[in-house]
Amino acid sequence: MSMSYDYGDSVHSSRQQVLRREQIPDAPYYVTATDMWMTRVFGDVCFPGKLNRLVFPCESYNEAMDLRAFARERAEMVHVYISGNKPRVRVKYFMELMAPERAWAWYRLRQHNTGAVR
Repeated sequence: MSMSYDYGDSVHSSRQQVLRREQIPDAPYYVTATDMWMTRVFGDVCFPGKLNRLVFPCESYNEAMDLRAFARERAEMVHVYISGNKPRVRVKYFMELMAPERAWAWYRLRQHNTGAVR
């Protein structure tokens, strides 16, 4: 069972909560990041006592590098990592899947800011 929240803008709409590792699609690489803004603003209401952890599946190492660089430019993103292993679902995190079809704005902004062509 997953939950989707509509935060009212294109960057934060229709995020999908990850409850089991099987919900994360297979990919060669993953970028994970802790979103401190979402944790502070929505944490008490949507996911009390947890940190908002984002998971970005990536098709290539270059895409992962670009997304990591874009996330690191954002002040609210901390603990930004690339891994070749599927992230584990941990109790302390409210994990959200940020796949291209759901979080298209992230992938489009990354392409715009880095000049990457997909």
